Amino acid sequence: MFRTRVHFAHLLVAAVMVWFAAARPGTAAEVESLSPQKDISEYWNPEVAPPDIWSAKDGVIICKGMPHGYIHTKKEYTNYIFKVEWRFNPEGAPSDPNSGVFLNVAKPYKLWPMCIEVQLMNREAGSIFPLEGAAVKDAIAHLKGKAKPRGEWNSYEITVKDGRVSLVFNGENVNAGTDLEPRRGAIALQSEGAEVHFRNISIQDLDTHPTQ
Repeated sequence: MFRTRVHFAHLLVAAVMVWFAAARPGTAAEVESLSPQKDISEYWNPEVAPPDIWSAKDGVIICKGMPHGYIHTKKEYTNYIFKVEWRFNPEGAPSDPNSGVFLNVAKPYKLWPMCIEVQLMNREAGSIFPLEGAAVKDAIAHLKGKAKPRGEWNSYEITVKDGRVSLVFNGENVNAGTDLEPRRGAIALQSEGAEVHFRNISIQDLDTHPTQ
């Protein structure tokens, strides 16, 4: 039965990927960099944890991992393509370091906000699931064995459009879901116990007017 459910989940992922390919606009939206050169405040606002756990140098965001919290975009988005590369610091990291990308983060900005999480935790990176009353259907909540070893860069390309989400992980279509709730919000990078680095961060807003 478990094998049948997994096979069905992968068929749903494939179907959603086909939908995304057909639904992409013919004219490409402008790509905006979210990689700060000197300070995270160029593009991001810190929440919950002190701002000094975050730093930026030459386009790389460095998060100390403690205490828990996150930084979020200054704008809210509904339909978008978000790209980021990430890695955990292999020195002094726990055996299974943890972090995440939060999508459609709703206010109030509390420790665990209402949002959709794309997991970075090493053993289940690429999993997609809801937090705090959010919703997503048909996504794989416990995807395993996709992340590179600690210290190596991984890449995410996350597309959110018309209440659907898809994830390309290191160049491979691995996960997708439908019926997102909330349908719009900020995007956040999480601090959750291990030093994590982010680079080559960009947002492609697929709407003419992003929500402020």
